[in-house]
Amino acid sequence: MEKQTLKECRWETAFSGMKISEHSSLPEESRDINNHSMSRKIKFLIITAIILALLVGHANAVPHPLPGEGNQILILYMIHPNAKNNEEITSFLAEHPNISWRESVYNETYDYIYITPLNDCREKLVYINQRKVDERNEPSIVSVRIIGCDKILPLDPLFQFPEIFENYSSLSGDQDLMDYIEENIPGRCAEVERSDSETDVYFIDDTGTFTEYIVTIEKGLFTDDVVYSTFISEDYFTINKSEAQAEALGQRPGWNLTGETILKINDDVFAWEIPVSNGSGEDTIIIPAELREGYSVMKTEPKATPGFDLSVTILGIGAVLVLIARRRN
Repeated sequence: MEKQTLKECRWETAFSGMKISEHSSLPEESRDINNHSMSRKIKFLIITAIILALLVGHANAVPHPLPGEGNQILILYMIHPNAKNNEEITSFLAEHPNISWRESVYNETYDYIYITPLNDCREKLVYINQRKVDERNEPSIVSVRIIGCDKILPLDPLFQFPEIFENYSSLSGDQDLMDYIEENIPGRCAEVERSDSETDVYFIDDTGTFTEYIVTIEKGLFTDDVVYSTFISEDYFTINKSEAQAEALGQRPGWNLTGETILKINDDVFAWEIPVSNGSGEDTIIIPAELREGYSVMKTEPKATPGFDLSVTILGIGAVLVLIARRRN
């Protein structure tokens, strides 16, 4: 409409200083030409206005059926095609064919997708889905979990790995870990024993640039404590994940990648561990990784958390019991 207004203003400016007598004094042929030119401009403006109206209407049109309209499972599959390729989601939908679903923002990169049965809701499914991804050609689902219908959403970062956080309660006190999980949404984790008293827990994000957040935990008789944490990225090393996998397959012609690649760290030694198989046998190929010049890996201590240390409390109680026993004797 701005173009139309601009052109009309120009036309009015060109003729606003002319009198009727001056119009009539023009030769007949000149007036016909001017009228014909004006007619063409008006037609052009009308056509332009119609096209703009159609474009605006198309832009404002609803591309998908609104929630509550039509078969909700088909609508879910249409908007989020990756859902029909996830076995856990399809099994849940086969068991609960009458559902409602909705989206909720998790952070700048991911959304929660909630699927709730309409009849006899004892459990519902929630999964984290990456936004701005072509779901017909790229993976987008990071984590799927079935929870009770009475659970309060959204869930916190512990949602992804409930068993790990149950086994190592001190993890929840590592604020840097919480930030990493919330910002990167790691799709998997792994436990690697360093010794009888220490375990490394790897949180791995390999959806884009491969990164790991590694927490070294000291295991006590009753408690566990985070000793330090380490963040590494494949960008730090002279060989990235894809290059390491290609080198591993080059060592085993005809073999295939079968497991999940991990970048192991042992003090200052780094190596890619790549599981492969040829159908009848399995193996893990080790590909050494060296830091690029100018890069380093730092160990950080966990940030302080409110409260007191349970191990200190237990030691204090033990000391008091010893003193009481000595006095009695």
